[in-house]
Amino acid sequence: MCLKLRICWRLNIFSCIICTVTLPHFTSGYHTVTWTLSVIAMAITGNNNSLAVLDTTSDDDDLPATVIVVASVCASGLALVTVVGNLLVITAYVKNKKLRSIANSFLVSLACADLLVGIVVIPFYISLEFVNRGNWYLGQWACFFFFAFDVMACTASILHLCVVSADRYVAIVHPMTYPVKMTRRLACVLMLVAWGLSLCVSFPWMLYWNTIIPVSPELGNHCLLPSPVLYNVASSGISFFVPATIIIVLYAKMFCVAWQHSRRVQKGRLQVGNGDGEPHQEAMRIHRGGRAQQAQTELHREYRAAKTVGLVVGAFMVCWLPVFIIIVINPWCGEACKELRSYINWLGFINSAVNPFIYAFTNLQFREAFASIVCFARNRTGRGRNGLHSDCRQNRFFAGHAPQTRVSSSPPTKYQLKHIYF
Repeated sequence: MCLKLRICWRLNIFSCIICTVTLPHFTSGYHTVTWTLSVIAMAITGNNNSLAVLDTTSDDDDLPATVIVVASVCASGLALVTVVGNLLVITAYVKNKKLRSIANSFLVSLACADLLVGIVVIPFYISLEFVNRGNWYLGQWACFFFFAFDVMACTASILHLCVVSADRYVAIVHPMTYPVKMTRRLACVLMLVAWGLSLCVSFPWMLYWNTIIPVSPELGNHCLLPSPVLYNVASSGISFFVPATIIIVLYAKMFCVAWQHSRRVQKGRLQVGNGDGEPHQEAMRIHRGGRAQQAQTELHREYRAAKTVGLVVGAFMVCWLPVFIIIVINPWCGEACKELRSYINWLGFINSAVNPFIYAFTNLQFREAFASIVCFARNRTGRGRNGLHSDCRQNRFFAGHAPQTRVSSSPPTKYQLKHIYF
């Protein structure tokens, strides 16, 4: 067993210990592994910080070139799907007036945050992990903006989901007062607050903590982010845990209300709200036409929107909860968290790619808008306008299972009501 130690110093502030250990490999010859342990000593503050990114390299490039190429292609495909999918959502909202509702404006703002992930964050990770094999050659400011945009995009996504959940909660629990409470001005304020908090968690905090280590050849040209424990806990609370708790509570209440309405409608009776959220004791039997049918249509639309948000929130929780757990426990788990986080980060990026597909599967208006955009783009290629439009109208994935017809004034049947609600 051969052990080599080399200690390098930079300005008496950072110490870098590189240990090269040659160990026998169980299957073939010898295998050389290099552990790079960057020990950060803040001479001025004296704080003990943990590293959010620790580099692990190999002297003999133990990863085959085929694996690197396949991983790079998959990551590039993820970035492409993220960009194209969220651009479709934004384009559909801009081109289709039917989609310009307050609820959909929150989803479009969420798509903008996911678009930043596909344009900025994922390409940086591809360059860092696959192209340059852990070495950073883009300079100090690029390293800073990489981490800042990463934190900002993630925080913006979860805060927008919190806003969307609150919007759906008011629409379902207080439908009579929803148009008065949720105005476009309030919607703009909520979106600005979400983006403002995202900026505060990312750019100013990193400048205050001076968290980016200077990129230099002495330190191996690594883009490293030493994260103080206080910053890890505070940023994770603002970015994820507090909003996620609010979302879960609101959605639990929405589910209960939706279930109660579904049970009442299936029995053929619908309680009438008195404006303050408490129902009257008397009930009104659903009849053909009139206000009852209009209220039933509005309720149907609100519940379908809530189901869409539920899928989005569920996908976000599954993708990002492991990431934030690793961020919080990172100061105590060390090397194990570093290895695990390199894989879990990509699980979080997948969330930005799946949101547009959730909209397409659950929202008929979005499906029709997507079909219109795709058909228009294909028409521009010269395939023939008449035949192509016929194909698009028959496309079951985008436009639904049958041509859209005018809504009848008759009430929904029991079978239809069974499939309307959760």
